Amino acid sequence: MSLLAIGLLLVASMTAVSTMLTVADFRALAGRRSAVGIALVVNLVLLPDLAVAACALMDLRTSTTLGLVLAAAAPGGGTGALLTLYARGDLALSAALQGVLALLVYGLVMYALSEPVAVRLGRVAAS
Repeated sequence: MSLLAIGLLLVASMTAVSTMLTVADFRALAGRRSAVGIALVVNLVLLPDLAVAACALMDLRTSTTLGLVLAAAAPGGGTGALLTLYARGDLALSAALQGVLALLVYGLVMYALSEPVAVRLGRVAAS
């Protein structure tokens, strides 16, 4: 299957899920800010920590550990909301979480790609 077809399927699934959400869903979510905060902490702290622990227990190479930790820290993307729909979970929370994580990760990647950080990372990799 081509990359374009996969992208189109993800966009179609995200659009289908979004048609089930209403403004009232997001208003209700605004009253439950702690749920969003807990979900962010789990996604940004707990999951990467669990990935590091699992890699340490399995004695994996550093490159494999790094890949697994990056995958654990990555936002759910287009499939997260679809899986939430299938599980009959909180779609508004899932959509809000994906949006916040995507913006946060975008900002962190831009920071990581800035020259001073890249130079520091190059020094760490060289040592």
